[in-house]
Amino acid sequence: MGQKASLPPVEKRSFRVCVITWNLGNKLPDPLDWIAVGDWDIVAIGTQEGCYEGPDGLSAELHWQSLLDGVFPEDVFTCVDYQTLSPRTDKTYKSPTVFKRAVEAGEAKASGIRLAVYVHNRIARNKAFNVEVETLMQTCGRLDGQSGNKGAVCINLNINGASISFIGCHFNAHMEKLERRNQDFDVVTRSLHDTRDVFGEATQKEAMEHAEVTNRHSAIFFFGDFNYRLQPLPDLESDEERQKMREMVLEGIRAGDWRDLMKWDQLRKQISSGAAFFGYEESTVDFPPTFKFNLKAPPDATDPSIVYNAKRVPSYCDRILYRSRSSVSIECVDYRSLEHVTSSDHKPVVGTFNVSMPCLVDFPKYRLKQRPREFHLTMSDLILVTEESVSPAHHSSFKVVVQVYHPCLVEPVVTEPCSSSRHVWDGPYVLEFRPDATYAEIQAKPLVIKVRNCEASADEEVYFLGEGFMSLIMVEEPLFKTSVEQGGKFFGTFACRVDHSAIL
Repeated sequence: MGQKASLPPVEKRSFRVCVITWNLGNKLPDPLDWIAVGDWDIVAIGTQEGCYEGPDGLSAELHWQSLLDGVFPEDVFTCVDYQTLSPRTDKTYKSPTVFKRAVEAGEAKASGIRLAVYVHNRIARNKAFNVEVETLMQTCGRLDGQSGNKGAVCINLNINGASISFIGCHFNAHMEKLERRNQDFDVVTRSLHDTRDVFGEATQKEAMEHAEVTNRHSAIFFFGDFNYRLQPLPDLESDEERQKMREMVLEGIRAGDWRDLMKWDQLRKQISSGAAFFGYEESTVDFPPTFKFNLKAPPDATDPSIVYNAKRVPSYCDRILYRSRSSVSIECVDYRSLEHVTSSDHKPVVGTFNVSMPCLVDFPKYRLKQRPREFHLTMSDLILVTEESVSPAHHSSFKVVVQVYHPCLVEPVVTEPCSSSRHVWDGPYVLEFRPDATYAEIQAKPLVIKVRNCEASADEEVYFLGEGFMSLIMVEEPLFKTSVEQGGKFFGTFACRVDHSAIL
């Protein structure tokens, strides 16, 4: 009989995080002396429209990286990753097939959507920490969404089991494209994939094991040029109405009441209605609209009718949203735009945050020892609560199963089908982990909970109904609950009882 083992110790740790987003307007950027480097643990910088010619013929990609490295020197910070979205289209490519061939041949132009993440050396070069990095991307631009002129880059960090996701994006433009922006969010949320798989084809084939990024991380920062606009009036077809909307927003800018302007914000309305960004928060917007500025305006101009472009309604296109789950809290310390930066028709937006989340103590040490002979989790009294289960008007009879995945499981666990309107499974369901996995390796990754319609085929949109996750860092807590979502939209709530046993 083996000895019962204790799990690696867990502590609540606070990370100081800085997030920056800036649409460069395809112009050579101003010097980055406006970035006041603080005592940050993690810095994420996302840019859009970064296609410009650098000094002495230097590519925009290399020039921008050199600017960032000058601000975050290697003796203080480590750049854990720097990624440009896959190539973009221009008028040369008339079809998705022609564009795909150009990408495969290396002939397509680079995109201007980039994301860099820097980690302070007190973490990145500290032997007490294990920092894992995952880089993903998804396009949603021209040619059926294949072009990288719009899309997202995602860099995920796992620091001693604390999982943080940074998603920098650029969605489709123009006020009337509201639904397209919601679709962009849906596509990015569902389909972020490995950067080596340019068009995401392998991810589609492995959908059974693939989990959406936002359904497997405890802290998420979603930021960029979302392109949502201030829309005071419903009519988007009339030039006269558009001009009236511009005047209404300009009057609000003159009054300096930024919070009042937000009543016309498309993004806030989409969040409140549940159409996009379910569960995300944004700190108080206490600065002027960040787009679209008149680059030909006199330097001393103050009248917003001159400062802002005459053909656009000034809007808050550039935003930083965040979300915490599973024993994690995010506090926004500061949220502002940098109004004195003038090289682009967008202003940079900067947010600083305190992120408090549980971490494994001294993960590398525990990763190398305490390899259990047996480690089991038992899930019982499973329940899935959806709108259908609480409202008789929405009852349906299709059969639902719950699937549980983890990279260290011997095999996934699948419940029996349940067709009752109240989805309940008594269990118990025993999760058996591989004997070659240490406690730390098991606890560092979450369980992914997938809800599936077992009457649908794998190529149907309703095959997977939603996902949630369970952080194993807090595995000693007996009750577990998670929201179940898909494409950033709420489907239901899953809960169960959890017990664990470990034998050396």
